Amino acid sequence: MIIFAIIFGIFISSLVEYLLHRIYLHQPGHDHLSKHHKEYLGKSFTREVSFNDVASSFGYIVSNILIYSVIIALIFLFNPTFAAFSLVSAIVYTLWVEFIHFEYHSVKKKWFKNTRMFKFLKKHHYTHHQVFNKNYNIGSRIWDVLFKTLK
Repeated sequence: MIIFAIIFGIFISSLVEYLLHRIYLHQPGHDHLSKHHKEYLGKSFTREVSFNDVASSFGYIVSNILIYSVIIALIFLFNPTFAAFSLVSAIVYTLWVEFIHFEYHSVKKKWFKNTRMFKFLKKHHYTHHQVFNKNYNIGSRIWDVLFKTLK
């Protein structure tokens, strides 16, 4: 049951990540398109950056957590243990997305950047910068596959 709760937390958090990115951050006129996407288009995708250059705002991260917390709170009424593990894994996934997004754009050498998974997800995100209406997930690809936004 604990493993399923952890998977559920990642599943729900990655769905919220996908939906907020696709629906909120990509609405016409949003700063995300004019700043982040244009700034990191093409050759400048990977460069010397600070965390604040690519991190989401604190408010955006909190709203992400609040959205899936409502769903998990309902589960808490029936199974507190399942809900607790789901919430922790969802929050860890949200923080993972912030961390990994920074690392996609950073030139600093780190051991995990040579892993197959990192290269795979970085390429997925790079494609999103080239084709703005594809590849919305940052820390996974599951919702891009399911909603047919995978390029």
